[in-house]
Amino acid sequence: MRRPRGQGLAHRRHRDGDVRQTGEHAFRIAALYRRADAVGQYVISMSAYAANFPQQLDARVFISKAKDVTAADARRAVEALTAAYPNATLQDQTEFKAAQAAQINKLLGLIYVLLALAIVIAWLGIMNTLALSIFERTASSACYARSG
Repeated sequence: MRRPRGQGLAHRRHRDGDVRQTGEHAFRIAALYRRADAVGQYVISMSAYAANFPQQLDARVFISKAKDVTAADARRAVEALTAAYPNATLQDQTEFKAAQAAQINKLLGLIYVLLALAIVIAWLGIMNTLALSIFERTASSACYARSG
């Protein structure tokens, strides 16, 4: 049975402290979560990542600010750090949700275009059928008129 999309290990009846084997690596489960939409199925520490995976690329980095730091100050500090990485994008929760919604809207736009194309093709087929039936009736009426 396939795992429903967007779920982590919680649906597999794992418990805190269990050991999960992933390829050659074994990791102890420290926490479980039900939805894996934002982070995927696994979250591991930076030291475990550096020790076990040769390709060191981050897909997402999550940052929490200190209580005494304002959101604007934290954003400016992170923007200064990410300025050296032109392919990095900085998003707060609202911007992240908007980016995800934009991807879904692009897919919906494609579906609407394909639906409109199907409607145009169906309309052309109906018009072609009506035109042919009128043409054939006119031709057969003329044939009957000539033959008397």
